[in-house]
Amino acid sequence: MLSKQELKSEGRSLRHCVSSYAGQCKEAKTSIWSLSVKDGCGEDIRLVTIAINPWTRNITQARSRYNLRPVVSSDGWAFSRKAEDEIRQVFATR
Repeated sequence: MLSKQELKSEGRSLRHCVSSYAGQCKEAKTSIWSLSVKDGCGEDIRLVTIAINPWTRNITQARSRYNLRPVVSSDGWAFSRKAEDEIRQVFATR
């Protein structure tokens, strides 16, 4: 993510505080990435926000909805159990 607005949008969507990293991103101390999938209507469903140290390229933090740590399911997708339930609800209503 390249702007403070994108960080705020990510934080609102997943209900966590990623926007507090704006200063670190601006100073190139952290790079923030968003893992998402497209639903059946082509809309993005955000699953996990990932913080990366741009110098070492190590993941320093990964959080899903409500600041929960993501888990890897049997099909390889990373998300929290609560997010999994919400994703199922989204697909069930479409």
